[in-house]
Amino acid sequence: MFTARSDALVSLPGSGPGPTKEPMVVIRLARAGTKKKPFYRVVVADQRNPRDGRFIEQLGTYDPRKSAHGLNLSLDRVDHWIGNGAQPSESVGHLIDRVRLAAPKA
Repeated sequence: MFTARSDALVSLPGSGPGPTKEPMVVIRLARAGTKKKPFYRVVVADQRNPRDGRFIEQLGTYDPRKSAHGLNLSLDRVDHWIGNGAQPSESVGHLIDRVRLAAPKA
């Protein structure tokens, strides 16, 4: 016979009502290119979805085979999502910094 013990219960991340340490929504790159020709979409996605899977919104594109012109990013939407708690990945954080430095001061 099985007896449930309260001290044996384990809480999984994101399953309980308490705050979690990991962000649920992330801004990351989704690969869309072919073999040996990378092309990326900058997307807002749930962290549990696969890299190239379902996303919430596309914020821009990044083509690493081109120079600085290969980066198109909507900074107002990036600021909106970061303000709502989305965390950019390390590589997207570097791309955001690059766009902000290239943007003219208004």
